[in-house]
Amino acid sequence: MTSIFRKSAIQKLLQQERKAKPHTILLVDDEDHNLTTLSDLLMDDYNILTATDGDEALQVLQEGDNASQVQLIISDQRMPRMSGVEFLKRSLSVAPKAKRIILTGYTDVKAIIESINDAQIYKFIHKPFDHRDMLLTVRLALEAYDLEQQNQKLLHDLRELNRNLENKVAERTQELRELNAAKDRFFSIIAHDLRGPLNVFVLCTDMLMESSDALTNPTVQRLAGNLQGSALILRRLLSNLQDWSSLQMGQMRCHPKRQRLSRIVSEVHQLVEDNSRQKEQTLYIDVPDDLEADLDSNFIDTILRNLLNNAIKFTPKGGRIELTARALDVEGQCHLEVTVRDEGIGIQNEDLDKLFRIDTRHTTRGTDGEQGTGLGLTLCKSMAIEHGGDLTVESVWGQGTSFRLQLPCNAQEVLTRRNAYLVEPTPTTPV
Repeated sequence: MTSIFRKSAIQKLLQQERKAKPHTILLVDDEDHNLTTLSDLLMDDYNILTATDGDEALQVLQEGDNASQVQLIISDQRMPRMSGVEFLKRSLSVAPKAKRIILTGYTDVKAIIESINDAQIYKFIHKPFDHRDMLLTVRLALEAYDLEQQNQKLLHDLRELNRNLENKVAERTQELRELNAAKDRFFSIIAHDLRGPLNVFVLCTDMLMESSDALTNPTVQRLAGNLQGSALILRRLLSNLQDWSSLQMGQMRCHPKRQRLSRIVSEVHQLVEDNSRQKEQTLYIDVPDDLEADLDSNFIDTILRNLLNNAIKFTPKGGRIELTARALDVEGQCHLEVTVRDEGIGIQNEDLDKLFRIDTRHTTRGTDGEQGTGLGLTLCKSMAIEHGGDLTVESVWGQGTSFRLQLPCNAQEVLTRRNAYLVEPTPTTPV
């Protein structure tokens, strides 16, 4: 005879019914009458599983996800082969979170009391039981179960929050230590860079004051030149320092507007051309006249002026310096790429990472002994990032260096990529 209901359909209906009832109770008793009575009493409000002895009950708990779904176990004490207390003890390893109630006659009370802790019994109920007392006890047991689970979840969440907070505090503490150490090193670098020009000032003024009558005109001119050179270095250092600190404090913001890059480059070229000419260098500029982008002219002027002055400083007499620009497609967006190449002395690999850091002093005298402040490239990097782009460097020791500036062409891209935009450098062979 064909069954009207398929087994899979019955199981699906049972699963749906279990979802509708939040709690599942396992009833264990070797007497069918007791199981039927308890099932009829509880089945309207709870999902009911049954077993006729301890072994069968353990098997039921181990089936599927029953071990995690059963919140309450109600077991008779007197059963063949395995007592209720013994079964409940063994069930601890399978369903440790479930509450446990044991049904017993008066003669079993002493044995149960002695074993109540071992089996973690929530309560024992005398047989025959009162239906109202049973319903109340079941409800209280399940409320206690829910409360324990909520408390455990809250405790777990609290521990997790505490762990995350401790990790964040540790990270911030480490960051602050590193920032303080960087600040101390930075102040030391600034003090060192200020001391040199100031020493020249002191030496020259001492000579002027002590020997002014005996000084010849050429000597006075030499001292005046030294004073002027030191003053220019101090002015450049303080200007870079002021600009950099303004960027860090958010007081200097990028305000791009549509303009031709060639106009800015032409102005910068005029400012650095004399220095290049004095060293008999070739300064090659290749910027298309129609290359336009949303640019902050002050930012671009400062960056290119620093890069070109560095290239002039580290390129020997008669050398060649190139400034080229082109438009690129980066992930479907227009970007501007400006490259400054020189035939200078290059940079050692171990020094490349130091160029853009404020906490590490890396300055090298130029090919004619020109002195730098060490802040120019750090400022350029910060300005490039503020402009939504990045500044990268590649160098071969003894052959030259290439600095590459990449910026988004569109003002909206400048705003969205500010402080986050990074580019993958493309290979460049220094001239």
